[in-house]
Amino acid sequence: MDQIKCIQLIETYKKYPILWNSREKLYHNKNMREDAWREIETCLQLPVSVMKAKMKTLMGTYRSEKSRQNKSLITGSGSEDVYLSKWFAYKYFDFMMDKDNPNDTLDTMFNQVSAS
Repeated sequence: MDQIKCIQLIETYKKYPILWNSREKLYHNKNMREDAWREIETCLQLPVSVMKAKMKTLMGTYRSEKSRQNKSLITGSGSEDVYLSKWFAYKYFDFMMDKDNPNDTLDTMFNQVSAS
């Protein structure tokens, strides 16, 4: 798949948070996720299996580039030491920048007030 088609795939994938955003209400609904892939298939005229495999590869490369950049931001490194990705698709994954941040949690413990 050429770079232009990859960018089209990423841009279309971005429009379906149900596929990539675990905070999305229907993220765990397998049927809805498959429906989203079918819609992308219709848009891009590519088989779902090919697109899933390509996205897996692209996201792996993105995670690697992001990790490399984050590691270069350690305390004490100068601005010339910061890694900036030159990978063609990196900037198109901006929607996934905070994907690895933990989800909000709920406190299930009740605050107990002491009777003193």
